[in-house]
Amino acid sequence: MEKIKNNQPDNLSRRNFIRQSSLGLTLLAFSGSCSLVISNDSQALTTGKDAWLTREDHAFFSATLPVIIGAPLAEHKVLNLFIHTIDTYLKTLPPISQQEFRDLLALLTSPIKGAITGVWKKWEHASRHAIEHFLEGWRTSSLELLKKAYGSLINLSLMQWYGLEQSWPDISYPGPPYKHQLITRPNNY
Repeated sequence: MEKIKNNQPDNLSRRNFIRQSSLGLTLLAFSGSCSLVISNDSQALTTGKDAWLTREDHAFFSATLPVIIGAPLAEHKVLNLFIHTIDTYLKTLPPISQQEFRDLLALLTSPIKGAITGVWKKWEHASRHAIEHFLEGWRTSSLELLKKAYGSLINLSLMQWYGLEQSWPDISYPGPPYKHQLITRPNNY
């Protein structure tokens, strides 16, 4: 009987598949443990007035918020107040949501962030174009997890920006019409 030759290239053999799979799993486990160590270390490095955000988180938001909002906030005196409102809001979230944001921010501020964001420099040295490319990449990603992370960052940023009274002149919003009056009567039940 004639033996049928295997038409598979050598790099697709079972042995190479198992070797590459184990290498991938090892890399995944290593990056996960690095992220966990970085997350735990960075949690202890909080800035003075920002009790929840770390210094690295502050640098991330300082770099990305002007791109997300579309305003030159780096020159704007509102930037630190804006980041403080984000910090205050994140402290009010339930613990599970706080942990999800902590994991996201730990990933975005870790040394291996370049692999998933495309931004290898520190956030404070990243160009506007690089940040736009990172955000657009996550917005249009085929991975649902990256799309959700993008949506969370954008929603958090816009919600805090539009709620910040100091931003109202920039968006031509005169403020609520009845700022000091209740529109409905109090419910005394």
